[in-house]
Amino acid sequence: MKSVNALRFFPTIRSLAFGATGIAAIFAAPTAQAKSGTGTGSGAVTYSIARQIVQGDMPLSKSYTLQITSPATLPVGTISLVTLNTSLITSPAGSNITTAQALGFVTITPLETGLVGGLVGSLPLINQITSLAPVLTFTGPNQTLSVTVNVNIPQGDWAGSFGYETTTSGWPTGLTVVDPGAFINVTATQAMTTTGLPLISVNQPVDQSVYVWVAGGPALIIPYTFIGNTQDGSPLLAMNGSVTMGTNPSQDLGISPIGLGTANATATGNFSVSAPGVYTISANDANGNGTASASVQITVQVQAGPPTVVINSPDPSSTFVMSGNEVDIPFTFTGTSQYGGVIQLTATLDGNPVTITPSGYGNLVATGTGTLPVTSAGDHILAVTCTDGFGTATTSENLTVTVQAPQPPPTVVINTPAPNATFTYTTGGPAVVVPFTFTGSSTGGPITALTATMDGNPVTFTTSGLNTVTANGTASLSFTSGGNHTLAVTATNNGGTASASEVINIVTQTPQTSTLNVAITAPAANTTYTLPANGSPLTIADAFTSNSTATSGVTSLTVTFNGTPVSVTTSTLGQPTVTANGSLVVSTPGVYTLAAKATDQFNTATTSENITVNAPAACPKITIVKPCDGAQYTVGTSSCPLWVQVSVTGNTTTGYTLGSFTLTLNGQPVTYTTLTGLNTISANGTVSLKITATGTYTLVATTTSGGVSATDTNTFKVVAPSSCGGGEDGGWGDGHGGWSGGSFGGDDNDDGWGSGFGSGNNGGFGGGLGSWGNNFGGGSGGNSYCVTPPPCNVNWQQSWSCNTTQKGGSTLPLCFQVQYTGSSCLGYWSSYFNNCGSDYFDLDNSIRNCWNYGGALSCFFGNVPSSQNCLNNSWDNISGGKYSHDNTVQVVCYEVKSNGSCGTPTVYTCGGKNNCAINHNDQYSCNFATSTGKHTYRCDVYCTNKSNGNECFLGSQQFCTK
Repeated sequence: MKSVNALRFFPTIRSLAFGATGIAAIFAAPTAQAKSGTGTGSGAVTYSIARQIVQGDMPLSKSYTLQITSPATLPVGTISLVTLNTSLITSPAGSNITTAQALGFVTITPLETGLVGGLVGSLPLINQITSLAPVLTFTGPNQTLSVTVNVNIPQGDWAGSFGYETTTSGWPTGLTVVDPGAFINVTATQAMTTTGLPLISVNQPVDQSVYVWVAGGPALIIPYTFIGNTQDGSPLLAMNGSVTMGTNPSQDLGISPIGLGTANATATGNFSVSAPGVYTISANDANGNGTASASVQITVQVQAGPPTVVINSPDPSSTFVMSGNEVDIPFTFTGTSQYGGVIQLTATLDGNPVTITPSGYGNLVATGTGTLPVTSAGDHILAVTCTDGFGTATTSENLTVTVQAPQPPPTVVINTPAPNATFTYTTGGPAVVVPFTFTGSSTGGPITALTATMDGNPVTFTTSGLNTVTANGTASLSFTSGGNHTLAVTATNNGGTASASEVINIVTQTPQTSTLNVAITAPAANTTYTLPANGSPLTIADAFTSNSTATSGVTSLTVTFNGTPVSVTTSTLGQPTVTANGSLVVSTPGVYTLAAKATDQFNTATTSENITVNAPAACPKITIVKPCDGAQYTVGTSSCPLWVQVSVTGNTTTGYTLGSFTLTLNGQPVTYTTLTGLNTISANGTVSLKITATGTYTLVATTTSGGVSATDTNTFKVVAPSSCGGGEDGGWGDGHGGWSGGSFGGDDNDDGWGSGFGSGNNGGFGGGLGSWGNNFGGGSGGNSYCVTPPPCNVNWQQSWSCNTTQKGGSTLPLCFQVQYTGSSCLGYWSSYFNNCGSDYFDLDNSIRNCWNYGGALSCFFGNVPSSQNCLNNSWDNISGGKYSHDNTVQVVCYEVKSNGSCGTPTVYTCGGKNNCAINHNDQYSCNFATSTGKHTYRCDVYCTNKSNGNECFLGSQQFCTK
């Protein structure tokens, strides 16, 4: 048990002089060298621990176990006396220590109780104490022996680093041995005062204790006890422990110390060991001044019983017959080692060595195989041995060899058929089958072979019982011709052969005959059918009849359709005439084969016919769904052109496809933007047509299917937008123009909804064109004015367009007022307006909800009343006015791309305020979702008459997002 203060446990490593070069305190192993011998075989000596580091204050004492393993190429059974040689590599620079003194600090003592971790157990060891060079006895490959290395450096003037190397010599001549050597690095330091540091000791296990583990048994349970304390009474703050075997990583013991926080602490417990080797148990503790460490080493040796060996074959009860001068008897045996592995297998016959082939050396189980050459009759002894590192096992068995007396030949008989047996073959019928068996018997040795021939030709048959005293052969013989046939057999044993033969007769006979026919009575051959146009399957009735003159009648009547059996209802079989009927179900066109087969006692009759099933006639149809035939649109402007949405759909009969799908506008081909379903039974096409001129346009859609064409034609009209002239005649003019039937506008005091600015007593609405302006006229007198609006128009209630960019990725409102006359953009309306207040647009141009702030309008007379901006559903001065809900207003919004093309349109059906769908103006709102980023959009407003479906293009608005 050693205790070393941690503050001094790892001294600074410094370079030491050795010869003409410097060498570090911890030495690296040199390149392994061949130590002896000149043979071609080579192997390496291995060490554990190959490099040991010893550090501490003088006097320094340390012992540990060193294991030396012989080369794998050392021959089995060779006794080698191997000397361990220790040399000094380096000593502290500047000291007066001699080489002899430094070598005296290290002694090596062999262990006399066996070895650890190798293949061989207790073997003799020789220790030459007088020469200080121990000699070890090795007797085989991979054998491990152990020695104790003692390092004792007394107090003296030689603090520093010592380096030692241990090598071997004395290996057999002719064997090249590579020896890397084992190294010891020792660092000795002068003791320092450590009064404030803690102390720790390992009380259990005892340093250099030797334990024995029984191979294959339970693990060893080794107790440990660590005691820690402080010299100055300061509290211990921590304590831990670990165990390490050889060069393996340390394993934490997970101790539970008692007394931490006081000046004394202990830790007890157990750890388990189930492998031989040298184990280092370490402990350390700490207080506020530093740490302390201590360690001990124990050796775990292995104990195992001798191996076992068994003879696998031959069976000891077997008797072997020698018919000549020698009998060769194969044998196998198995050796099993309890620990370490099998190192040698041998065998003898009657005490004389026998050559074997071993397998599995070094493993726990090894096998040997060989052949025993026996040249004399009588009892012989086979003995086998197995050797491992813990002993040798032997077993034996008696083998009896006899000389065989002369053996009589066997006998053989044909069991079936009987001699001169007669069999009948019907001409044209199936082959006649004759069962054939024969037996060979022996009163001496076994039957070794059987053969058979028919008319001199070999016969294939199945054998049983070969190599016994009774063997059998069986076969089935087939004949398709008459005559006499000779069957011969032979049996063989060691005494000779035996033969037997017989004749069998095959006679022929003329077969009975019959007349058999079968006919398909329905449907008639080569009938052509057509599948239903609705796509349902076709059902065809079938019927059959068969007649036979055989006494058995018709025995079967079966039907197939295109090679697949079909079910039919058959009248009673076994009668001279048999009928059958059923039905065939066909769902696809093609040529089909209907076949029937009838059989009787002697014959088979077949018949077949073809029928053709055609697909239903093609009947394509195409329809221009949109626009409606006769629809009317209003042409747009260059910035807001008119786009007419075209939608075409088509279909054809099941079994056919639509081979073409075309569209023309005024005779010119039009390419669909989307076209789906071509070459299938149903297709759809859409396209948006940009119309820039007024006129009548004709759309012609055509499709073909199965050689048949179908066409649909729609006509729509594009007209110019309505206007009301300028100047004194009123309308959407400028200057002094206004909505006037001759009274509104004509002088400076009569400006209307134009671009001028009114003044005087009869001022109207100033401001921008197309909106209700922000500026008032010069007065708001009570005079009445008659105005005539345009037939159809849309008044956008938005404060944004392309010059007021909105942020993309948001939902923007579409707010507008539709001004029109009549339920289908026809007729007129008139009213008087006064008391004009401010309208939708405020000066800051911010977006407002539609019509949430506007002027009060009054209608004094006329056939159509006006509302108060569709907010409160109240009416002013209703005077026999009319209003209707005949119309539907839709907005078509789409992106206008930089290349002039349009994105996919989105259609919004916008709703107005309740009871506000009056004949002269409605107010609507929708929400339009835009994409993130910079885009240009256009929204077109259409009014659709519910009674006739005509569309009226009212106007457009184009705007941008950012």
